[in-house]
Amino acid sequence: MERIKTAFIAGLVATFVVGSMLLMNNAIHRLPRLGIGRSLASIIGTPDNLLVGWLLFVVLGIFVFSVAFAWSAPRIPARMYVVKGLLFGAACWLLMMIVFMPLAGHGFFALNEGFVVAELCLVVNLVYGLVVSLTYRWLVGPELASNAVKA
Repeated sequence: MERIKTAFIAGLVATFVVGSMLLMNNAIHRLPRLGIGRSLASIIGTPDNLLVGWLLFVVLGIFVFSVAFAWSAPRIPARMYVVKGLLFGAACWLLMMIVFMPLAGHGFFALNEGFVVAELCLVVNLVYGLVVSLTYRWLVGPELASNAVKA
């Protein structure tokens, strides 16, 4: 139970960092908008309700993907948590490109939106994986991180 609480805290930190990056990107208008909130809202059938999309983004980031990282971290064949986080972020990006983007109407690998969107999504997912892994590793401590179950 302690690891789940730790995962929630790590997910909160990572979701805050990634959400801040997305909001800054939308504010400076230098790169294409990712529209994560609108995309998630359209997946669940409410494309005009951005609040629902952003709430779903927060719930997925804090409660779903962070627990998925805590569960998968001991099983990822890497010693350093930096590598584990980057591999987890890449897996999340692949899931996003194959499942979530087509459901939101953007096509596989967001091809309907252009290659830059897929690249930005990769950066966002790698940052999430990196922050969630390093925060999780820092919170569990070196003893628990090295004695994790290798199932």
